Amino acid sequence: MKKYIIKKRFSIPVGHRLSKHSGRCLNYHGHNFYVEICASSHILNLNDMVIDFSDLKTIVMSVLDEWDHCLLLNKNDSIAKDSRYRDMYRIIAFDFDPTSEKLAEVLYYTLSTRLKEIDKNIKLEHVEVFENDKSSTIFMEI
Repeated sequence: MKKYIIKKRFSIPVGHRLSKHSGRCLNYHGHNFYVEICASSHILNLNDMVIDFSDLKTIVMSVLDEWDHCLLLNKNDSIAKDSRYRDMYRIIAFDFDPTSEKLAEVLYYTLSTRLKEIDKNIKLEHVEVFENDKSSTIFMEI
C-alpha cells in the first residue's frame, strides 16, 4: 500500500504564561513558535497532490492568525479574568495552561476536522510545536 506524506512549517509569535508552573514559566514570556503540520493520504487528488501547500497554508493560518501576537493564558489566570487587560490586549484564554503540548493538541483536532472537510482521504499525522530550536512537542492520535 502507498502512503504520501507532506509537511509544512509555520511560524507564529505568541506570549503566554503557565499559571501552574513553579519555575520561570510562571512569568509572562514570549516565543516565536514554529508549528509543523504533517498530513498524509493513500491516494493523490486530481492535481497529484495530498493537498496543495497553498490550501494547507490557508487552513492552518486561519487558526494561527487568531493566535498571532496574542497572550495565551489559562482562563483562570488573573490577567485573563481582568476586563481592563482583555480590552487593552489580545488575549486568548483556554481551559488549560497553554503549554506546547496542549497547543499541539488543540491544533491537531481543529486542523484534522478542517482537513477532513476538504478531503476525507487526508489524515493529519501529527502536529509539532517548537518553542525554540531545541525543544518541541508532537501530538498525534493513535
